[in-house]
Amino acid sequence: MGLQPWIVKLAGLSSFLVLLASLSLLRCNPARVCGESRTDALQSDGGAYRCINAKDCPKRSNIFACVTDQTPEHECVQCIESRCVQISPVFCGS
Repeated sequence: MGLQPWIVKLAGLSSFLVLLASLSLLRCNPARVCGESRTDALQSDGGAYRCINAKDCPKRSNIFACVTDQTPEHECVQCIESRCVQISPVFCGS
């Protein structure tokens, strides 16, 4: 019976620390995206690259094809109306 109060205090402290950590992550989340910027991927002659799907679009090695129509957290390329469009996230506070 002597250990029971310590277990209750430890459980309460653990819950408090988890709550505190969760709140700090929400406040400092670097991936908070508030919008997006869309830019046509242009050829050297100024014309837009044409595509059937996003895999047809030229992209740098660190940019991928967009997998959803939602605002992305990282730059990606999407085929929109047969044009290659680079979509960049706009982070909150930027």
